[in-house]
Amino acid sequence: MPHDATANTTTTPNANPAAAAAASIAVASAFVAAHDSSNFRLHRAKDPTTSAADDDEDDAAFAAAAKSRLRALLHPSFVHVVLPSTLRNAPPPRNRDAYVDFIASTLRDAYASFSGRVRLMFASADGRYVEAKATATGVSRTGGKYRQEYCVCFEMAKDEDDGGTLKILRVEEFVDSASTDRFFAEEYRRLRAAAKEQKQKAAKL
Repeated sequence: MPHDATANTTTTPNANPAAAAAASIAVASAFVAAHDSSNFRLHRAKDPTTSAADDDEDDAAFAAAAKSRLRALLHPSFVHVVLPSTLRNAPPPRNRDAYVDFIASTLRDAYASFSGRVRLMFASADGRYVEAKATATGVSRTGGKYRQEYCVCFEMAKDEDDGGTLKILRVEEFVDSASTDRFFAEEYRRLRAAAKEQKQKAAKL
């Protein structure tokens, strides 16, 4: 289970067990759905009647709206942790702002496509905890194929500064460490090779 914080923000989300579990699952499901690259980048043919600057402005506004929707799901004290701790180059825990910025920049710039699918999700009777088994697939900008299996543990809490809205306080994301380490090792090799090729082309100009 996720970290058992003792702050007042972790009071039971709902006294009705069925309603509590359903509400928590709805928030967790929205969180998973928000992690799709199509949320952060417009996929449309360039309009020949508009300028590149206008297109870039539309893209930026589209991504900003997606960031706002994701941020709205997260408690002000939100923390995201990637596990297991033995994962090579594991990122440090991220707070709400750092996490939203990371997801937006990664899905917009590092992947040509990325989407996840929940295979199983269930909640504790009081709705405080949700666990999900999920998979994700994607293609990086270098053409690398990303496949991942997750077990994600959510801890929920009411945001009293937002009218008691139920939000995600903590996420512990367990990943397939072998697949993760292999993908990023290969991805970094492709990035270095691309940078070297660009440098060689520039030197010939």
